[in-house]
Formats: sequence, C-alpha cells, structure tokens
Amino acid sequence: MSNDWVLKTFMVALVFSSLLSRAAIARGEGSGLVVGVEKHRVAVAFKYGNNEDLCIEFERCGVNSLMAISRMSLHKNPDPQPSTDSVLSEGKQIMKSCTDWVGPYIMKSLSFPDNGKPQFTGGWHGSNGDGTGNATARTTSYQTHTYGTTKIKKGTPVRCEKIVLTVTNKIQAYNLKKDVVKEVVEYTILPGQMRVNTLILALDNLVIIRYYGLQTQNSAWNGVISYITPTGEAAEPSVVSAKLNSASGGKKDFPEIRKYVLTSSDGKNELTAWLDREYGLGKMDNVLDTLPCAFTQKYGKSYFNLINGEEVKLRKGKKLYWRGGYVFRSGEK
Repeated sequence: MSNDWVLKTFMVALVFSSLLSRAAIARGEGSGLVVGVEKHRVAVAFKYGNNEDLCIEFERCGVNSLMAISRMSLHKNPDPQPSTDSVLSEGKQIMKSCTDWVGPYIMKSLSFPDNGKPQFTGGWHGSNGDGTGNATARTTSYQTHTYGTTKIKKGTPVRCEKIVLTVTNKIQAYNLKKDVVKEVVEYTILPGQMRVNTLILALDNLVIIRYYGLQTQNSAWNGVISYITPTGEAAEPSVVSAKLNSASGGKKDFPEIRKYVLTSSDGKNELTAWLDREYGLGKMDNVLDTLPCAFTQKYGKSYFNLINGEEVKLRKGKKLYWRGGYVFRSGEK
C-alpha cells in the first residue's frame, strides 16, 4: 500500500467528515438557536419548554430608532430543536416593546451652560423627555457574529450555538444637542438566556445624574416579582404583585440584591433579570444607601439602580461599564 494512497484516503475521509458535520448543524443536531437576519431585523429562537420556541426580535425602535429588543413571541414546536419557522412567522406575541430594556441617561455636558431641564435622553426618550419629540440618540452601527455555523445570509435562517449582536449608539445630553456619549451594547444570546455587556465612553466632559442600566418591560410577566440575594433568599416581602410599586429595600439594609424574578399571572412565563454586582457600575457605589438596588413601578417596568443620588463626573475619553442579563423560563408542565 503506497503512502500516496493512504494520504488520499485520509483526505477524502477528512472532507467527508467535514460535510457530515455541516449537515448535522443544518439539521440542528447540537445547535440550540435559530437565527434570521434581514434589513434592520435580527430574530433569534430557542426551545422554551417541550412544545414551544421563544423568538426574540431586535429592530430599530422608538423615537430614536435605536437597534434594540423589539418583540417576543411563542411558536408551537414539539421537536427537540428550535424550528426555522419560528424566526419567519409571527407566532403568538407575548411582548411588544414600548420602552427601553437598556436604560436612558439624565446627563449634562460641562462644555455648555446648564440652561436645560434635567430629563432623560437616549433609549426610547426624545427631546420632550418621554417617547416624543426629536431624537436624542442614534444607532451608528450594529454587527452580528454567530458561533457553530457558517456565515449568516440575509433572509435565510441558520442554526448556531450562540449569537452576539453588538450595537453602537451615540447619545446627547439634555442641555446640548450634540453626541456626548458613545454606548456599545453587546447582546450575547444562548438557549434560554441573554447576556448584556455595556460600555459607556464619554465624548465630552459630562456629569451623569441618573442611570438605571438593565431593566425590563413586564407586560408578559406581570404576576409577581421577587428580589433575590446571592444565597437565593428573597427580600421581604418575598413575593409582591408586579402590578404595584415595590422595591428591594434600602441598599444599606439589603446591599446584595443582584437579581429579580418576574412570573406571569398564569405561571406560564418566568423572566429573571440579573446584574454582576462585582463589575463596574454594578457595584452601585453611586447609589445612595437609602435607595433600593432594584425596584418596580406600577406602570409595568422594573429597574436596577446604577447611578442615583451620587453624580458621576466623566472627563472626555473616560469609560464606565456594567454587565448583566436575562434568563427566560417556561412554566409549562
């Protein structure tokens, strides 16, 4: 048997093995996500219980047209892998965004007189301080990168193990119609969860007066909420209605709250929001001791406190950062 024959046989086997691996990915074997990308839309689906997929969509949203979480829907699918149909069809909508999931800022430029009214800019907030008026922020770019598949083709769903969506925004101060912050939000999506990593770069000398960072729109999880410590214990009262104003207690008394858990009124959907309390703004050094680490407003949102009560001065070129995420769980029996 010649060495040439052995080498050729080995090369044929290697190519055949590669083709089989690619075919396995295409069939969904070992692939926990389905991703669909179109113009200004990224849809990601994963298994949610035994008989459904959950699809999370990102689109340009609100008065500022920022690339952000826009919609979530459920799709019937008894198969063990998510279906490509789940990123192509509308499904049963459980949440349509009407607000931001990564928060806006109350901040002022130090290079311009402070003759404005302190109000939020960025996120879903326009020049009127709410969701109306002129834009106060813009998405300058966004990129997707998948792991465990071939390159994404627009309009063609692919299977993968993980996707990272990186969104770059520029945001104005309330007293200056000029970009003063560059915000880079990295969404890493895995089956059943989404990690959020945010970098805030000062483009001007500025002061951030209030900033919440990670938050949730509770429309699909408006039953009860619990604020949880690292040991898994809940702040008192342990369970409260998500339709009422509530809080985790003052930071002095409950300093280690690092997640909250929302459950729908029918128990079918559960959302956990968590924050890395040892990283950057997550340390909450700029939150007064009398204020809570996390809180809920009866209009249907829950928040963490990252800057509240202790202003943060940033010189041009300086950075802030935080990280946290979401866990999605079906209550299906």
